[in-house]
Amino acid sequence: MDNRIFMGLDEKYIKAIMYSYLVLTPYAMVKMEYPVENGYIDIAMFKRYEEVPYEAIIEVKYIKQKEYTEEKLKMKIKQAKEQIEKYKKSYELNTKNETMKKYIIVFVGKEAKYIEEIK
Repeated sequence: MDNRIFMGLDEKYIKAIMYSYLVLTPYAMVKMEYPVENGYIDIAMFKRYEEVPYEAIIEVKYIKQKEYTEEKLKMKIKQAKEQIEKYKKSYELNTKNETMKKYIIVFVGKEAKYIEEIK
């Protein structure tokens, strides 16, 4: 895509793009800004069939290219980990702890700069 498309890019656009792609799977119900007692999960994927081995939540963070620093990246990772820890305590996710995968993705501009699976 042309760089002009990415002008004004921020976290909500990244989530919308990811959602648009992930919702195509026939194996999961994909929810964006999914409400739980402790906040809103950026992207949640719940299995449609028992045969599907796991479900997932994804916490997305965004840093503008021109504002990127290693310190800002570390801060965003810390924020995402804290949010996932809160979400894990919600009733709905707590009952699925063994089959729930948890991911952090930090974008810098249009690049996924940091990806981590939280155990």
